[in-house]
Amino acid sequence: MAKRRGTKKERAAYISRRAYELATSGKYEDYRQIELALCAEGYDEARQELDSPFLRKELNELCRQARTHS
Repeated sequence: MAKRRGTKKERAAYISRRAYELATSGKYEDYRQIELALCAEGYDEARQELDSPFLRKELNELCRQARTHS
């Protein structure tokens, strides 16, 4: 897979937006699966960008809600 380009700030913003998009898709059980998906997309820094207990809790809750309603 080709390396994704952009500044660090642009990549961080994309990772955050994409994490929420993946969480609400209903395809992922928790933030760990989202991190793996982002790494597979070429965003190796996803783990560091999502390294917040609040953010991880929020992503987990969104995953749970999306899976409940899908």
